Amino acid sequence: MKKYQQGFSAIEVVLVLVVVGLVGAVGWLVYDRQQNTETETNDEANSQQEQQTEQDITTKTPSYSLPENWTETACDSVDSKATLASPSDDVALDCDDRTNVILISLYDGGTEGCLSDSEVVQVAQDKPISGYLCEEIALGAVKVVKETGNYGGGPLISYSFIDKPLIITYYSNESGELVNSDDVDMTVKSVAF
Repeated sequence: MKKYQQGFSAIEVVLVLVVVGLVGAVGWLVYDRQQNTETETNDEANSQQEQQTEQDITTKTPSYSLPENWTETACDSVDSKATLASPSDDVALDCDDRTNVILISLYDGGTEGCLSDSEVVQVAQDKPISGYLCEEIALGAVKVVKETGNYGGGPLISYSFIDKPLIITYYSNESGELVNSDDVDMTVKSVAF
């Protein structure tokens, strides 16, 4: 009488486990390589996007409107692109004439906020500063730091755009008065990036 064997032998079970293990290992390696490639691609794309964003911020020239009776003079320097604006009846003689003018400066970077007390003390070591006041204001979606004070050369108002490469500074007239501050406020409110 013959006996029929039912089931699998130990060798058959081991062979099936080895094949399943090999297929699983190859599948895991392919999956891992694909994930690494996607991560590297995403990192490169994010890096390129960040570089493009930084370039857009630093190269995009904002637009603004000056009051009707003001005249502009270009004043570019090594570290910034600037425009000097003054009332038509009191035109700035040159870019060093900082009397009753608005200086509109484009530069690499952007302000982070008001100066701390220790930063004011540090600035005062380089040039006299008194009456420093600072507030952060919102102009639509853009935040601006408005600083006022006397910086040695006379009173001034400075508007620094947070995370934008723009500063608008208004210098007082020869008498130390900020007679055109309303015009400056209008110019600041007209800025568009």
